[in-house]
Amino acid sequence: MIRLSVNENGIGCSPLVEEAIKKNDIKFYRYPAQQDEDLIESIALRFKLKPEKILTGNGSDELIYLLCTAFLNPGDEAIHTEYGFLVFPQAIKIAGGVPIVAPDDNFTVSVDAIISKLTPKTKLVFLANPNNPTGSMISDQELTRLIESIPKSVLLILDWAYCEYVTSGLSDAAKLVESNNNVVMLRTFSKLFGIAALRLGWGYCPPRYSCDPAIHTRAILS
Repeated sequence: MIRLSVNENGIGCSPLVEEAIKKNDIKFYRYPAQQDEDLIESIALRFKLKPEKILTGNGSDELIYLLCTAFLNPGDEAIHTEYGFLVFPQAIKIAGGVPIVAPDDNFTVSVDAIISKLTPKTKLVFLANPNNPTGSMISDQELTRLIESIPKSVLLILDWAYCEYVTSGLSDAAKLVESNNNVVMLRTFSKLFGIAALRLGWGYCPPRYSCDPAIHTRAILS
């Protein structure tokens, strides 16, 4: 059965990944580390990033939930786009927040709509680019305009899960994290890399977020 709704990679992962998994001596009786330092160092080396700004999670989904529970209090607002990733409003609600929908313009993210939804209660803004499930994308200029319009007290979460499928015109989200202290980038190994079953997601954050104890709190010991 092909589950089109979850965007699984039908080609599968690299044979080198399968070989590495078979050779790995996994201690199944051990609990996993909250943050796998070896994985973080490998991600930093592969993408030329600073390891102290990297967070790992059970898929980028977990990081979305952790960011919501860490930075939303009951009644706080979080903005997501009309046809964005369905996990965004789910995570906001679970954290006690209020999902605020920014209408799309012909199935494309509208920066003006997002800006118009900002209020003193806004704590988070979610943006997937390219967007899931519409496949549309906003330009670097539009994203820069959005960042400049968002108060520094509001965290902009950039879901870059499908960035590898874009050959040109997509903003370098890691550089945006480096140059802004209220921007977070989320990435995943589930899509292009085809290892969704391993649940490997990661985020690139300003230090004040990557070091926040609330983001590192996971229920793994039960």
